[in-house]
Amino acid sequence: MEQTAPKPSSKIRAPPIFIQMVGIKPTIEYLKSMNISPADFIVREFDDKFTRIYPGSIEIYNSIIAAMKTSNRKFFTYTPRQLKIKTIVLKGIRGGYDENDVKEALEDLKLNEVRITKVSKMIFDKNKPNLYHFIVSVTHDSQTAPMTRTKRLLSQPIRWERLRKPIIFMCKRCQQTGHSSSNCHLAPVCVKCAGDHESKDCHFQTTQDRSTLKCINCNETGHPASYRGCPALKLIADARKADKQQNIMKKRKITQAINNYVKPGLTYANKVETMHNNNYYPPLPRNKTSAPSYNWPFEEPSTIQPPPQVNTLDHSMDNNSNRIDRLMADIYTTV
Repeated sequence: MEQTAPKPSSKIRAPPIFIQMVGIKPTIEYLKSMNISPADFIVREFDDKFTRIYPGSIEIYNSIIAAMKTSNRKFFTYTPRQLKIKTIVLKGIRGGYDENDVKEALEDLKLNEVRITKVSKMIFDKNKPNLYHFIVSVTHDSQTAPMTRTKRLLSQPIRWERLRKPIIFMCKRCQQTGHSSSNCHLAPVCVKCAGDHESKDCHFQTTQDRSTLKCINCNETGHPASYRGCPALKLIADARKADKQQNIMKKRKITQAINNYVKPGLTYANKVETMHNNNYYPPLPRNKTSAPSYNWPFEEPSTIQPPPQVNTLDHSMDNNSNRIDRLMADIYTTV
């Protein structure tokens, strides 16, 4: 089923693109030759084989991908997070039902906002084919809640679980770690003999001597590239675990720093009640140099005596009024 991008597309963050080209300047010149403006991307060095490109938008991302495919340029990238397919594990189905039966049964439920793209069987042990689960994939804009609320399917009790992803995942096309084959446009490498062909086209048989196997990651013989005991994969897994542990410790430090400013058990209502308490806002200090105040005895208004300053002010105002009256009389007399 074809994916439809959510709207608006400006909210979709474009993932980086790793082009098999050494040097920032050659990469920029190549993109300019493909009519991509330098103002629409950022280029950074990655390693001795790849250069990393950061598109400015999802539209520029699609343009760069199309240009690289047209010119047969080797690269790999990632699916935008907002467009990733959601996967969930379905457990409890037995009785010889296959992937098509499970998909038809789920579609017959006619769940709202659920569009199933694929159902695949996950077998744990090849020697025990009866032990398996199903992986159900839905579109990026589907809601998994209506599906996980279903407790019965094909007349059997079922349960849903989140798919646990491995620490490292390997591309089935180039046998490198860190990306999937759906976004890989590098040269194919065989997982069995490290040849320059796809694994499905390899002539190696499992009945042959395993010493002919060769790993592309560690360049050793005796095991395929997907062998979990590969020294290169172990080194990468240890590095990923160390980074994960470091991120966990960093988050704990941030949480601890926040908790230092938060009192356990203190609610917003209690904080507001404390703020309204008089002890929270202490009274302002009195200024001893302020002007003296007078207590007026309102019980007996007839006996109230104004302060001396008020009497002096009233007397001065009376004198000024008399002077103005005399001045106006002189003016009228002169006229």
